[in-house]
Amino acid sequence: LIACDSSTSMITSLTPSVSYAEVGILMGIILRQKCERVTLCLFDSTLKLPQVPKGPVLESVNRIVKRYVTGGSTEGYLVAKYAQESGYNYNKVFVFTDMQLWDSTSRSMYSWQQHDSRFEPLWQAYRKDHPEATLSIINLAGYSTTFSDLRQKGVYLVAGWSDKLFDMLDSI
Repeated sequence: LIACDSSTSMITSLTPSVSYAEVGILMGIILRQKCERVTLCLFDSTLKLPQVPKGPVLESVNRIVKRYVTGGSTEGYLVAKYAQESGYNYNKVFVFTDMQLWDSTSRSMYSWQQHDSRFEPLWQAYRKDHPEATLSIINLAGYSTTFSDLRQKGVYLVAGWSDKLFDMLDSI
């Protein structure tokens, strides 16, 4: 499962002409092309499952950005919920994000500080059914937050943007 954050904070620019969302989607599509069976999803206030034929990567990125990237809050828990409810056995889950997750179910005006408190219990429920599953969080903005306990077996974090991320994708 490859999940790309398409929330409002990801629309901010990494460079004058490229947003974090575009980089995350680009990396997600590159990774998708290396896999036999994979689901690519985008998440913001909702979870979206774009139909992307294998083909030219940049064309696919542009198509997805124009059609699906609308901004909104970052409901990261939707990724873990989808994994749990889909019935698929995802042995690897990749999340490309800036880690600025939101829990809009909270009534607190500081719910952003909870770092999406709904993600972790849903991920743990998924891991209970699929103990071999790993979670790789690619934090494109390098903020010092996380939404999963990194001390757990099978949870990995790569923080900050670097062209070395392409080497990581190549090694998978």
